[in-house]
Amino acid sequence: LALGVMYTHTVLALVCCVLGIMAGAMTGDVQKRSATEPWPQPPSSRRPSEDSAMAEPAIPEPAISGAMPRPEYAAAEATGQPSSESSGSAQLFHSREPSPHGSQPPSAAACHPLQEAALATIREAMPILDSALALADGWRKHSERDGVSVWVNSDMGDNIPMASLGTGEIQRELQTVLEFMSNDERRPAYDKSWQRTQVMHASLPEVDLDGWRIDRLRVEQCWFKSPAPMLGVAHRESVVASAQLSHAATGAQRAIQRSIDMPSAPVSSGYVRMRVVCGAWELQPARAGEAKHTTMTYLNVIDPAGRLPRTVVNTTMPDRAMTVARVRNILHSE
Repeated sequence: LALGVMYTHTVLALVCCVLGIMAGAMTGDVQKRSATEPWPQPPSSRRPSEDSAMAEPAIPEPAISGAMPRPEYAAAEATGQPSSESSGSAQLFHSREPSPHGSQPPSAAACHPLQEAALATIREAMPILDSALALADGWRKHSERDGVSVWVNSDMGDNIPMASLGTGEIQRELQTVLEFMSNDERRPAYDKSWQRTQVMHASLPEVDLDGWRIDRLRVEQCWFKSPAPMLGVAHRESVVASAQLSHAATGAQRAIQRSIDMPSAPVSSGYVRMRVVCGAWELQPARAGEAKHTTMTYLNVIDPAGRLPRTVVNTTMPDRAMTVARVRNILHSE
């Protein structure tokens, strides 16, 4: 029995030694493999495209496709001091997109809802401007000052207390006046009530309106100082469709604005939102054979909304027509 026990112990000892040697060899193999090459990974259950998406997020498709925008429409444009009430991104829509075989016809261009609304608004404003230029339906001469003919109209109704129009000559080429009027950085020099403008949407539609080609179409929010803060009159602001147009046959240029309904643009604190029925300026070039000069007309047809004393209206509106003289004096001094 004792010999049997000793034999059994000897066998067990030998088995343990063999197992220990095998375990050591396996451990060394594991260490050797981990130091030299990775262990194979189990196959992924995802498709290769899903693995790629996990490794590097896909860049989303841009909301607007087509040609790169021209610099002047590349971002939300704001001048003056920033305001927390008016902060936000601008939307850009480009409808003049070149195709591989030339320009894309207007019918082929996608149409942004804001562009459609802005175009419809400008169409409504054009007859108002044309009627005012003809001095029809209630316009009367107010005064002649500093080379500017000032006309007013108090019979337009529709909550418009008084509209005003000024026209005069500027001894500069039309292009010079156009560049000046198109630059908001120059605006504080001739419009002391204007504070700033923020572009909310810009587009370049291929549209012709009775011979007028739209060169720029925007939706803007504009802020203006109170005309009489000492009387408790609040500051004003507006959201408008704004277009700049050119007339190929005559070479005339015009800019026109009209209020557009946009509930997503809240009224800034301390301001009253006025309704711009038609705000515009037009530049007519000199006739052939005449000295180079430009005839400028400036129109304001607005519903100021809120409380505005009649004395303020009677002073402010004719003065708005004198913008022509202020622009002329600045350009003549340069």
